[in-house]
Amino acid sequence: KTRDVKADILHQPSTQIEEWIGGGSEFGANLFYLYVRYGIILFILLLVPALNLSGITLSRMRRRMAELGVRRAFGATQGTILWQVLSENMVLTLLGGLLGLAMSYGAMLSLGKTGLSTGMFNGAVFIAAFLFCLVLNLFSAGLPAWRMSRLNITDSING
Repeated sequence: KTRDVKADILHQPSTQIEEWIGGGSEFGANLFYLYVRYGIILFILLLVPALNLSGITLSRMRRRMAELGVRRAFGATQGTILWQVLSENMVLTLLGGLLGLAMSYGAMLSLGKTGLSTGMFNGAVFIAAFLFCLVLNLFSAGLPAWRMSRLNITDSING
């Protein structure tokens, strides 16, 4: 009877990540913890640029504090100030993303003789990375913008 026979295929087929990490067959239940570990490492590595962007935005806004105070004195709401700063950062992110896309595509074209080709470009990966950058920028610029928009008008004007 074939119902009594069990085939052990060693957790196969394995995913592409499992194969990349080391064959996939020995992971089993530990794969979840491996994903968590790499997720934490990735989070920490991305936290550093987020803090850097936040610091840059905060220092840039401190230079513009008098301007924001004057805008508030003439009737701009906290939401208007917040929207202005966030939209400026989003425009810069969009321009940076388009420039990065153009430079990547240009590098692929110029390095075509070495094995890179424009066919290697994956639009879904680019869009995912670009959306991640937009979210990262939103968070890193949002906190300093929120803090500056909540300052007292006289404190803002006096610097």
